[in-house]
Amino acid sequence: MAHELSIVDGVTEMFYAGERPWHGLGQGVEEAQTADEALRLAHLDWDVIQSPIYYHAGEDQSADSATKIEDRVANIRSDNHGYLGTVGSKYTPIQNSHAFAFMDELVGSGEAVFETAGAIKEGRRVWITAKLPQKLVIGDENIEKYLVLVNGHDGMLSFRAFWSPIRVVCNNTLRAALDGARDGVRYSHTVNIRNRVDEARRVLKLANAYYDDIGTAFEAMMMEPMSEYDAGDFFEWLVPLQEDAKKPAWGKRIQNQLRMNFVNGRGADMAGKTVWGAYNAVTEYTSHQLRFRGTETERDSREHRFNSVLLGNGYELQKRAFKELLKNVA
Repeated sequence: MAHELSIVDGVTEMFYAGERPWHGLGQGVEEAQTADEALRLAHLDWDVIQSPIYYHAGEDQSADSATKIEDRVANIRSDNHGYLGTVGSKYTPIQNSHAFAFMDELVGSGEAVFETAGAIKEGRRVWITAKLPQKLVIGDENIEKYLVLVNGHDGMLSFRAFWSPIRVVCNNTLRAALDGARDGVRYSHTVNIRNRVDEARRVLKLANAYYDDIGTAFEAMMMEPMSEYDAGDFFEWLVPLQEDAKKPAWGKRIQNQLRMNFVNGRGADMAGKTVWGAYNAVTEYTSHQLRFRGTETERDSREHRFNSVLLGNGYELQKRAFKELLKNVA
């Protein structure tokens, strides 16, 4: 059974405050307002330690014959000694405690509530979300304001912090990220992030203008009608059928699901037959209906969807949909 969320000794390394999240996983608590508290509740109070790597060039497999690889090290968890990834010797781990402290300093005002935090892929990637009090109101819907931080321990993901809106009515993630610095900050694992707080605050202050732009875009999308026929054409563009595909029915099923979401999906009665409704049809699919090969249960699929919407194919599909639909209201 394939699990994306990190589970150690039967405990999922994640917490959420308040209402149970759409993926239905992790430990629920009433509130978590400090970085230290969030770190403990998410069971992320472990460090990344680095171990040298050795190899055997010949038949002699004894320890004395092993040769050290000088420019590579292994990242290891301090609690269970689980392997996280192989990285260059100049790679500097950004510890979970440092990431949480960085988030705490970014927020600073004490107004934010750390709402979710956790790890996926056995601790190889960690995320934190803090909810801010301000909201966007689009028609009858509330768009919450979140600051999201993601960090990788496997050498495959940089340290990132960015704003992200959440649609409360059905808890669809709406990561319609804009390009460049307005999508937040990104640091490699060769810098001391403790020295980057002021810089990150300046960039994220500029990124905060994202919400003004995204609110204007959402309002325009809600006011622009879109027929079922035009929505169907858009879904066919978004998920094209490939002639050489082994399973062309797969793409057709997705197109049909998107059409169903547009007509009577979650929130369709509020969004109506509009460009906004077409975008919500996509986010409902990526957040609630996306399936993955090799997943045996709905729980498995939820875990994969969570990772996909945060960083993977689900996010990319939403981003493509948003940019294309925005052309209808420009």
